[in-house]
Amino acid sequence: MHAAVIDDSIATRTILTNMLRECGLSVHEAGGHDSALVLLRARPEIRLILIDWNLPRGGGYELARHIRTEPRLAGRRIIMVTAEAGVDDVATAIEVGIDEYLTKPFSLQLIREKLDLLGVMAA
Repeated sequence: MHAAVIDDSIATRTILTNMLRECGLSVHEAGGHDSALVLLRARPEIRLILIDWNLPRGGGYELARHIRTEPRLAGRRIIMVTAEAGVDDVATAIEVGIDEYLTKPFSLQLIREKLDLLGVMAA
């Protein structure tokens, strides 16, 4: 399975990419909203997207909302990655259509649990 990690932090992208690869996924990266949309439109094989909550230009929730409203991007699973764990934050993320919520700090075990919850299998 192909996944995308969308985060403006190179360090976080690297950590998540390595963990997802350890889970058997092929991983693509983007550093922001616009580059993420270019990547996702060009790579329909990407079925799982991990998005940082605090992206510049509207935040990760705006990117998730855009993904959910663009028909050719439909059907992809979205995990929001964030240190924001307040009830309002989770409610906003669910409202825009995320499938799961991964709070920082995260571990390989926690990522595996989220992949299991979503029924994501490495291919």
